[in-house]
Amino acid sequence: MIQKFRKAAYAARFRLSAPKRPVIGLVVSSFDKGGLEQVVLNLYRGYRAAGYEAYLLVEENILGPMARQMPAEHLFVFDRDERKFLAFCREKNINTLHYHYNTFLMKGARLIGFRILYTIHNIYTWKNDAEMAAYAAKLQSAHRLVAVSGFVRDYFCARTGLPKERVEVINNGVQLDELFRPASLPFNRGSLGLKEGDIALAMVASFHPVKHQIGMLGVMRRLQARLPQAKLLLVGNVGDPEYYKEFCRHLQASPAAGSVIQVPYLNHTQMGEFLRTIPDLFLLPTLQEGCSNAVLEALCSGLPMVLTDVGNAREAEAAAPGACIVAPAAVPDPVQLTDRLARQLSGEENAPNADALADAICAAAADLPAMKAAARTAARNAAAFGCGAMCTAYLALMERR
Repeated sequence: MIQKFRKAAYAARFRLSAPKRPVIGLVVSSFDKGGLEQVVLNLYRGYRAAGYEAYLLVEENILGPMARQMPAEHLFVFDRDERKFLAFCREKNINTLHYHYNTFLMKGARLIGFRILYTIHNIYTWKNDAEMAAYAAKLQSAHRLVAVSGFVRDYFCARTGLPKERVEVINNGVQLDELFRPASLPFNRGSLGLKEGDIALAMVASFHPVKHQIGMLGVMRRLQARLPQAKLLLVGNVGDPEYYKEFCRHLQASPAAGSVIQVPYLNHTQMGEFLRTIPDLFLLPTLQEGCSNAVLEALCSGLPMVLTDVGNAREAEAAAPGACIVAPAAVPDPVQLTDRLARQLSGEENAPNADALADAICAAAADLPAMKAAARTAARNAAAFGCGAMCTAYLALMERR
């Protein structure tokens, strides 16, 4: 931590020069690729589009595709160096810091006059009670705490003892312009092997243990007799190679293997075209989530959904009445979902909620025309789930004193 007299000197200079309007520094640990990086990039673009100056401060020089999508002069790698961090903030007149997973200099930054927001993106099954308490103590330096879903807020407050009133909820937003842009796909229903009368179930998720693709093999085995026309489309990159290898071993041995189709890689624009034209039903039967962008994209694309009760499933159900069925999670109380238990369940085909998921899919299939109509109605309100709505909500918090 910088010395007290340096803090005081910097605070005096900073407060004298700080503009009243928020000038925003988004603080992250790295900026390579992934869901978190996409949310941060969306925020950066949204703040700029709304007329606010915004910059990205990256703790480590780990950069990738997301970093290349923004001007180099707006991204600064500070290499865990407090002086470099503060010097850049002073150069750009940054007065508001919006942290994501990162807590670098948060307490000190508040002491010297920065406005601090922190976004809680997920549930922290890998933290024990002592680690969770230490994490919550760090976050007390934030003027505003934001959770990306009610599920994340409830989990965080249950684990830390903080009152729910201390944590705002702002769902992530999706890039509607890219989602709705027409695109060509390298396949169609026929080339994927779908026949007339088949019900295509799309699970959009990278291969990671918590996404639980192995569990869906057990669900598909249950559907063979009850709903033989159901076909599972798995759409996602290989995030965890070891988990993907384990999935492939299960798939090879599964009697439902003929009902599972792995879909080639899709970029973001192609994903919108895919959701609008290929599947009949969207699935996200994961063990845990924060706020799934895939759920929001499916909702905005007018696709009915079956979700497990994690992440933003409850918000999706409320936003799309009659178009979303929420099945119980494998572990109904997320506080009981330890990292060890999540890894154990991730390799099991017969999860505790497998029957409930099969029931939900059958119920959706039986009422599919009505669910599709309800989903199309819900999609008319897509702007409420776009990046603009997300950024407007955050900016309102920044302006609030």
